[in-house]
Amino acid sequence: MTTRRGAGSRAPVALAAIVLVAAGLRIPFMWTGLGADEGGYAFVAHQWANGAHLYRDVFVDRPQGLMVLYRALTDVAYQAWAIRAGAVLAGVALTLLVGALGWMLRSRATGIAAAAIVAVVGVAPNAEGFTMEGELAAAVPATAAIVCAVRWRSVQSRWWLVAAGFFGAIGVLMKQSGFDGLLLAGAIALAAAGPWRERAARVAAVAGGALLPLGAAVAQGLSVGWGRYWLAVYGWRAHEDLGRGAGGRLDAFIDQFPVVGPDLWAVTAVAALGFLVALRSRRVLWIAPAWLLAALVALNAGGLYLPHYFIQLIPPLALLAAIGATALPLRSPAAAVALTCLAIAPVAVTLVQYATMPSRQRERTIVWDRRYQIDREVARFVRAHSTPRDQLMALPSRADLYFLAHRLPPIPYLWEHTPLVRASTIRTLRRRLAGPERPKFVVVVEDARDIDTSGRLRRIVARYYRDVWSPRGVRDIRVLLARGANLAPAPAIAARPSTG
Repeated sequence: MTTRRGAGSRAPVALAAIVLVAAGLRIPFMWTGLGADEGGYAFVAHQWANGAHLYRDVFVDRPQGLMVLYRALTDVAYQAWAIRAGAVLAGVALTLLVGALGWMLRSRATGIAAAAIVAVVGVAPNAEGFTMEGELAAAVPATAAIVCAVRWRSVQSRWWLVAAGFFGAIGVLMKQSGFDGLLLAGAIALAAAGPWRERAARVAAVAGGALLPLGAAVAQGLSVGWGRYWLAVYGWRAHEDLGRGAGGRLDAFIDQFPVVGPDLWAVTAVAALGFLVALRSRRVLWIAPAWLLAALVALNAGGLYLPHYFIQLIPPLALLAAIGATALPLRSPAAAVALTCLAIAPVAVTLVQYATMPSRQRERTIVWDRRYQIDREVARFVRAHSTPRDQLMALPSRADLYFLAHRLPPIPYLWEHTPLVRASTIRTLRRRLAGPERPKFVVVVEDARDIDTSGRLRRIVARYYRDVWSPRGVRDIRVLLARGANLAPAPAIAARPSTG
């Protein structure tokens, strides 16, 4: 009895220490460079907060939930650190939720191991786990949905199922592929014993909880025009990405293994042991492998297979790895600790290397950091020689530049993988760049032929713009000034605090 009571008193201390680790590992990334998505989301959310119509005046291919989150973060400060502070809080919340899930599904030890694995592996630099991407934003409410559904199994109050549906829908509104929590919550409600009418009522409770946030999103979509909303959130990606064949999608999926594999191979190996344990168990451990399968389906719904897509797999992998680490026949604490350490070792080693390498090498190594520092230089130049009424166009795209420069583009599209590449949009862009109200600056990041194979856009840029500046030592970025415009200094603008 004394031993059990002692172990119980140590568990909160262990969880508190793990929470500190989860926060501590992410905090240094608050001052590394933002990705194009993070900067673009912040810019869109800020414009929305200042009166622009979402999906009409500014385009983003993410649901409103993520934009609401970014509005909250940029309301704290229109600075990069505020966005990454959101990632710190999300990482801590995810650590606690996955730990709670492991505790409820199997044991206190499983919960502590799951929390420890998420705290470290969740940062996954090669998978961009430290960023405030939609996958991390969706993982928190999706995991909360599963926690609520599992809690319902213990207390049998349908309000927990309603809460599961609510949080599951929030996950979908953070990113379209964040439906794994909602899907699994419905499966848990359906799989529990009882007459089919009772099971249907439980699933209806989950669906009812989801209706409130989803209904609010639909209402907002109708207010800006259903066609625009549907194109932004579902139609464009369905047309461009989901239409690829199975072979092409598999190749794109496999192509990311060398990128994310160094971070995820160990947790996947230990999770394979947990997968086998869960399949052999007659208890509710089936929830863990079912979650991984749902997350894999969701990842494949994304289409582009970028490294940060794999963030969605980390919570179920961590849960399965914790089950495997704490389920050995001898239940050896030393073996459990060893397997947990194995799961986190690759990411831990990478983070130690980051912490000990020279600052310039770290800047080149960390994803986005070097590019972001270049973009800050470009943005400072643009702000110093323009006013807020002047426009900026990055060709073909550089979404974080708009965030850094506080300047609007002449068209609503910030990213290349949007209707920016449609023929009608290219024609509009040509007219804007050649017209009397053309943007003052064009920042050429790559050859404009990337989005206009006819070469006409490149010729228009050459005719109506001239090179005026490039960051020192950078060859692939040129700042162009509209012909007839002056590089008049704008001291009031240049004196604004730098977004960093």
